[in-house]
Amino acid sequence: RVDLVDRAGGRVVLPLGPHEIALRVVVDAGRADVARTVVTVQDTAPPRVACPTAATLECAGPDGAAADIVVTASDVCSMSVRLEIQRAGGGDPHAPYPIGTTALTGRAYDAAGNVAECDTSVTAHDTTPPSVALVADPPSLWPPNHRLVPVHLAWQVRDVCDPAPAVVLASAASSEPDDADGKSDGSTTGDIVDAAIGTPDTEVVLRAERSGDGPGRQYTLTYVATDASGNDAAALAIVTVPHDQGLEPEPIELRFDHGGSAAGASLYWNAVPGAIAYDVVQGDLGSHTFAAGRTLLQAARVLATDTNLTSATEPSALLPAPGRAFFYLVQYAVGRGKSGFGTVSAPWSMEVFPPTNGAPAGGGDGGPLRR
Repeated sequence: RVDLVDRAGGRVVLPLGPHEIALRVVVDAGRADVARTVVTVQDTAPPRVACPTAATLECAGPDGAAADIVVTASDVCSMSVRLEIQRAGGGDPHAPYPIGTTALTGRAYDAAGNVAECDTSVTAHDTTPPSVALVADPPSLWPPNHRLVPVHLAWQVRDVCDPAPAVVLASAASSEPDDADGKSDGSTTGDIVDAAIGTPDTEVVLRAERSGDGPGRQYTLTYVATDASGNDAAALAIVTVPHDQGLEPEPIELRFDHGGSAAGASLYWNAVPGAIAYDVVQGDLGSHTFAAGRTLLQAARVLATDTNLTSATEPSALLPAPGRAFFYLVQYAVGRGKSGFGTVSAPWSMEVFPPTNGAPAGGGDGGPLRR
């Protein structure tokens, strides 16, 4: 065994490439001989390369989800390693990723031309439902002369990923039967006409009729918007037939949908003419108390505040304890005031006390108000 050493006695490290090595042997008599050979240092080992784990991202726009894919590598012989990442099928790896799974391959090249590869993927999915607002024109039918009146429906729908969600009529219903017993509402049937369920129906025909013995009739028209990923959201329009002019049924109707979104349950309500914003609260039905003619909601949770949408999403983690129930209330703002959460049939307080996010859900001085 012969070690290569320099004149100072240190071991010689040879760089990549061929090197001529001379071995000189001297015997005691002063005789010497030299033998020469060529030693070639090669790099045949590929770099060590690592791809990030497969990523699952929420869609952030019509083009999909943005992802920063970073490949790392090291090499025994090369001080620097060239890295690249390539999409299956080509394309800019730094561009947004469309909905679905995109396979990627990372490569590392060392100075000797050795190549190493690794694989990963990016999955972009869309779990966010659209937001949809619905307006009926006219919102009220008068006089109650039993005539059929065309009602036009218009909606505004927005979705993070789908530029054109589909909107269809899901249901059309009346709070009163077509022909109630007796003579309080006239002897007519077919009070809802041309309501094409399952289609983007923009006009239905409703009868201007109500029972003289009731508080007024309320037609409810529910539309559902569905995006390309199958997420859906409902919107509600109410058309009223008042008992008398100036005496309307409840101006706002709140609905709850368990299946609206994978992220949580959906709440939606009708747009109130002239309303500029809405507040939505939720709380434990068993926690409210009554004092001095007031209903105190206690620690209610604010789900939406000053929103101009007619829907809100409840986080999926919110579930009542066994044997308990949640309540949901919505109020609207018109001009500089707010309607309050109360109704004629359920006189709730006008604001939450204390709201869990530190800000009152309604107007006032910070305490529950008497209606």
